[in-house]
Amino acid sequence: MGKISAMTSPADEADVGQAALFLWFAKAFGWPDAELVASLRGAPRGRPALPELLGDLPGAEMAVARIKEILDAEADDAALLAQLQRAHGALFEGFGGLITVPPYESAFAGGEARLFGAPTRAIEEILARLDLRVAEATSEPADHICVELNLLAHLTLSGKDAANDRQGLLDDHLRRWLPDFVTALHGSDRLGFHAACGDLLILLIDVEA
Repeated sequence: MGKISAMTSPADEADVGQAALFLWFAKAFGWPDAELVASLRGAPRGRPALPELLGDLPGAEMAVARIKEILDAEADDAALLAQLQRAHGALFEGFGGLITVPPYESAFAGGEARLFGAPTRAIEEILARLDLRVAEATSEPADHICVELNLLAHLTLSGKDAANDRQGLLDDHLRRWLPDFVTALHGSDRLGFHAACGDLLILLIDVEA
C-alpha cells in the first residue's frame, strides 16, 4: 500500500540502512503480510529481527518490549499475521467503528483537518516535481503515512541532491502530524502493535537531522 514509483535513483551506501527502516515502517502501517511477520521474527535466517534493530534508539525500550510481548504471545506465524490484520482493519479500514484512526496527514492538519486537504495537495506537488507517482496498485491519497514514508526513503537514498526536499518532508509534514496520529493510536489500538510502531517511528525521525 502507498508505494511510489519512479526511475531508479543513485543510492548512497551510508543511507541504505536508514531508508530500509523507513520502508519497514511503511510496511508496518500498510496491510500486514507474511513479509512483515518474517521481518518481526528475524527471518530469513541470520537477519536481525526488527525489534533488535531499533532497540538502541534512546527511549525505545517500552515500545520494543510491547512488540516482543506480542511476538512471544503468538508462536504461530499464521495466527500472528491474522492478529495483525485484525488490528489493522480495526484501526485503519473502518472495521473498528469509533476507534478508527485515519492514516492521513490531512486528518491531523491544524485548522483544516479534513481528508484530501492541503497536505494531500502539497505531497502531490512534491511527487510531481520529482517525477514520482503513487503506484497504480494503491488508491490511497498522497498524504497517506505509507506514501510519505516511501517518499522519505526515496529522498534518503537520493543523497545530497534531495537534501532540501527530505528536510522539508520531515519538518513541514511528518514531524507536524505524526505526534497527534500516534496519540490517536494509543487511544484506539487494543493490540498495541501499531501504537508501539508509531512511538518508534517518532523516535527515529527525531534523531534525523
